[in-house]
Amino acid sequence: MIALLVTIPVFAPMLTIAAYQAALWIQRRTGSLLLQPVIVTLALVIAMLLLLDIDYLTYREAAEPIALLLGPATVALAVSLYQQ
Repeated sequence: MIALLVTIPVFAPMLTIAAYQAALWIQRRTGSLLLQPVIVTLALVIAMLLLLDIDYLTYREAAEPIALLLGPATVALAVSLYQQ
């Protein structure tokens, strides 16, 4: 069953997005500065990968569309911050 989940192309991006949404909910609910959504997302994704026994390289290859979108977004943010 788990091997089937990994083969679904949208599994890794959906796992990442769901973890981020959960992290946002946790941060809003608690208001704690220590529970930053990016850090909590990282912890949730690592926990799910360990729990489901999914290799990181497999996850990384499947999550490539997110990485491709984050690159230009990071550059756009850096350029606007540099101009200020």
